[in-house]
Amino acid sequence: MAIKNKTRYAILGILSIHSGTGYDIKKYCDTVISNFWNENFGHIYPVLNQLLSEGLIQTEESPSPRKKYIR
Repeated sequence: MAIKNKTRYAILGILSIHSGTGYDIKKYCDTVISNFWNENFGHIYPVLNQLLSEGLIQTEESPSPRKKYIR
């Protein structure tokens, strides 16, 4: 299985627990699941964009225009 596929499933699993930004997903990976899965921003953001274009995730309104909350 390619890294990209593993990243998709890990991100969907994290987003099923709580919504957040790409940074929040990275922080969650670094603090909670770092013992068995580690990912960098270079993989997270392209996969988030792909999941968004496929309609598997959606964005939420954010108080900050620079942040995109995903659920």
